[in-house]
Amino acid sequence: MKLTRFIAGVSMVVLGFLALLVPGSAQAQVPPPATCNGFVNIDYVNPPAAPVCGDELTVKISFGTGSITGTAIIPAPPPFMPTDLVLSATAFSFFLACADASFPCTLPLPGLIAFVPGSESDTCPGITFTGTVSAADPNRVDFVASPTNLVMPPLQPDPPGVCNMTFRIKILNQNPPPPAAPQPIDESVGYTVAICNNGNLVSSGAQSSSVTPSCTTSPDFNCYQDKKAINFDPTNPDPVDPISSLADMFGKYQNVQLSLVKRMCSPANKSNQAPTDTEHLVGYNVSSIGSSTFTPAKVLVHNDQFGDLTADVDGVTSRVPLLVPSNKNKGTTKNFPPIPPPLVNPTLSHFFCYDMKNVKGANGSTLPTGVPVVTDQFGTQALTFLNVKKWRLCAATNKNNQDPAAETSTTGLLCYVAEGTPNPVKGGLKVSWINQIEPKGNMDKLDNIDDFCVISTITKQ
Repeated sequence: MKLTRFIAGVSMVVLGFLALLVPGSAQAQVPPPATCNGFVNIDYVNPPAAPVCGDELTVKISFGTGSITGTAIIPAPPPFMPTDLVLSATAFSFFLACADASFPCTLPLPGLIAFVPGSESDTCPGITFTGTVSAADPNRVDFVASPTNLVMPPLQPDPPGVCNMTFRIKILNQNPPPPAAPQPIDESVGYTVAICNNGNLVSSGAQSSSVTPSCTTSPDFNCYQDKKAINFDPTNPDPVDPISSLADMFGKYQNVQLSLVKRMCSPANKSNQAPTDTEHLVGYNVSSIGSSTFTPAKVLVHNDQFGDLTADVDGVTSRVPLLVPSNKNKGTTKNFPPIPPPLVNPTLSHFFCYDMKNVKGANGSTLPTGVPVVTDQFGTQALTFLNVKKWRLCAATNKNNQDPAAETSTTGLLCYVAEGTPNPVKGGLKVSWINQIEPKGNMDKLDNIDDFCVISTITKQ
């Protein structure tokens, strides 16, 4: 994170604002010019080294002062002596995302960062700062002190300042959006109402900082049915070997025997541009499980694309329970392609899938009904979501103890039953693949799309 600070002390004649210090006080005659310097500092509390979309950052704003000279025209409030010089801060503003470090922000970048309402906290005794997104400028959050102003003596270095307040912001996208390389997003903060009691000076302090989030997220997946899966290694026709163990956030399973290959899942974008990812998922049915410990759970499932839903996880699904990272080659409707090379350091997890019941939009929201444009390496189609009772939730799983972190991972796939138009694999497109389950490769013939799977966050409730 880059931190760039600028501070200004600005002299301005202000009539009538002195009443902010002492309610009901009379308007004072303007004295000769004097100095009035206020500081404000911006920092981030324990920020991630590489922030990404969906991260929430805690912003820390601290308040301080420089020199304040002249004569107290309005008496300072207790606990100060009436003749003490003080600065009274009533409000400040925070600009969420800018293309420059100015205050006020002159080049806003809308839709990249959001304020989290209700996240405010402060260490200023007897004072609470409350933030509100400006109706006139959604990129600006205005913070107002209550029930009184923050009053500070001179020469209070910032940081640490007299006191501080914190709030959270959420990263929505990078600048510019993917696939371009991310650039810094500037943020700035400054006093909007902060005056001294020496009669005629407004104190204006401001500072800027920046964050550089990366939002190159994993793609979605179009999962196609198998029309004629060979189901055996073509060079060594033995059944697929059993898996000794699977373990994820919902259960543990021993001696898992796989049977039919039932899905080929291709990376997909919700646009007219096909992704360049090489990692696919091949879906297997399970014929038997030696022993298992499954714990039903109520979950909140979140993805930025379709919002949140709640559901009861009801047990291992009978519809293609295991999804395995794979490399794939594309052929034609007439010819199988050669077996591709194995994936090198795959980034996708294995996923084990579960049935859900009582699926509802969270907080009364509606469930998604489809996607108007989805493109994968086979073509572009529009998707309609069907039969919510057959939607599946797939948790990252630790296969044969090769990925222990998967057992506590909250990252998974929400798979919507889908129908696509037009069908880009019409006529039975032939493909080949290779993965850990079938290290010598296999071949397949694809039919219609059956599922649209989206990377999601799973939280047990």
